[in-house]
Formats: sequence, C-alpha cells, structure tokens
Amino acid sequence: MHRPSTFILLTLVPLLVGAKAEHWPEAPLADTADLVLMDSLVLDTHTMDLAPEAVAGKRPGSRFNKKDKEIVKQDNASRNGGKTVCETCGVETVPAEQHKKGVTPPKNESHVDHVVPKSKGGTGDPDNGQVLCRDCNIKKGDKEQ
Repeated sequence: MHRPSTFILLTLVPLLVGAKAEHWPEAPLADTADLVLMDSLVLDTHTMDLAPEAVAGKRPGSRFNKKDKEIVKQDNASRNGGKTVCETCGVETVPAEQHKKGVTPPKNESHVDHVVPKSKGGTGDPDNGQVLCRDCNIKKGDKEQ
C-alpha cells in the first residue's frame, strides 16, 4: 500500500483544516516514486477555494477574543438605543462581573454567545455572535438558534 508523500501531507492537510500553507515548512518528497505515484493527486493550491473562515483566520470551533466580544456587544447596543439586550427574550442585560464563590450571578448577566455553537463548527467571528442573558444562554446550551 502506498503512503501519501510528505508534499501532500504538508501542503493539503493545512488547507483542509484551515491553516495557511505558508506557515507549514517545505519538505522534500521521499523519492521519485512518490512523485510519479502521487502525480495525479497533486492539486494546484493557488486555485483552491478556501472557506471564508480559513482566509480570515477564524477556525471552526474557535472562541471569541476580547475585541470580537466588544464588537458583538457594541453592535447589539447600537440596535437597542445604547443598551445591550438579550436577543432571545429581550431583557436588558448587565455587564458580567468576576464570579464569586457561593454567589449566583444575575439571570440578566450579559453573555456573548455563538449563534452556531463551537461544538457544531461555529467560529469566533463577530458575525457568529449574539448577546444573550445568562438565563437564555444556559437554556440554549449547544443548540443553534
């Protein structure tokens, strides 16, 4: 059985998982037989269509960074007269505070949530974000909204 060449593994695998190929080191082929046998499988990587998340650097299952959370909150507030509002139940949310042992946070604490959950391949891009109150976010779990 023929094993895939190093060229195929280091060139195509990063593209399939959303990494940029230029971040992967070049590796020579094991031998000429690999080149001959793999010739029909070598693709022109310059013409491959990449998922928008791969180009933007946001991988499926990624978290929101601090800047992206702020973008989601600002977008929500701009649509709601300067106040952040839960996009499920409509309650005005309050900023999250550091949780303290033995103290239950308020039900209307502001959470930035993935519309398409991380567990289902949702990205940490602000376009996949929404503001939910703590109560609605807990009820939603990893379901799509």
